[in-house]
Amino acid sequence: MQHQRWEIMGMRYLLVLVSGLCMSACGTENTESEAINGNADENTASDELTAAKPLYYAVRLDTRRCLFPVCGGYWVHALNKKKTRCLDGRERNECYVATIETSGLDLSEEELANIQNDTRQIVYRGVLGSKQYPHFGRFGELVAYEAWQAASETPYTGKVYDVSDNHIVCITTPCFSLAAKTVNTTSAAITVSGLLGDETLLEGVYTALSTEHILGAGKVVRDKHAGPAGVGRALKLSQYFTRVQHRDGSEQQDN
Repeated sequence: MQHQRWEIMGMRYLLVLVSGLCMSACGTENTESEAINGNADENTASDELTAAKPLYYAVRLDTRRCLFPVCGGYWVHALNKKKTRCLDGRERNECYVATIETSGLDLSEEELANIQNDTRQIVYRGVLGSKQYPHFGRFGELVAYEAWQAASETPYTGKVYDVSDNHIVCITTPCFSLAAKTVNTTSAAITVSGLLGDETLLEGVYTALSTEHILGAGKVVRDKHAGPAGVGRALKLSQYFTRVQHRDGSEQQDN
């Protein structure tokens, strides 16, 4: 019995020691990740998840060195918003989530590994939820419904738009044949007469637009040289994203 008591006391001391080391290792950012750790029960969290509206989130790895799930997850922020509302109700530059729930993406394990190991920027469309961790409490979780991957490693700048071909056919230029809607806002889509940017980037984006809509990052500018019919309006791209979707037999093809 004496030996068992010492074992229990030793375990308690170890947990306190590890927690203290974690707090010191996490640095200033840990204040935000701790604040997100709530006490809501699973039913409350599930109801909030159901009611939440999906948004587009940019994601970066949490490189702090301390005990998971307090560290080692991701920092996320909603595109086109100055602040992101975290699970505790506060608005911050970005929110900490311990995990990203990817089962809703309908991707194979190999496809998931490919995007997770890729150095290009990933944007997820989803909702912020939470997950309970024994001995730690509840931490943020991004429940992803869509994954979008950048065309290159170049960081994006500017606003992010959902860009699609509106299939308008013109006999002159400028022809406002593209629709661009600012994501994560209620703003109506605008029409643009073309895209500007790096030649290689434009070649890929027009190929992608021929079959699907894309996410284009940049700014809308006047195009004085759009054509004989007058001044156009173009989206000057810094980067674009295409949706990652499951391809039948992709694992066999990659092998």
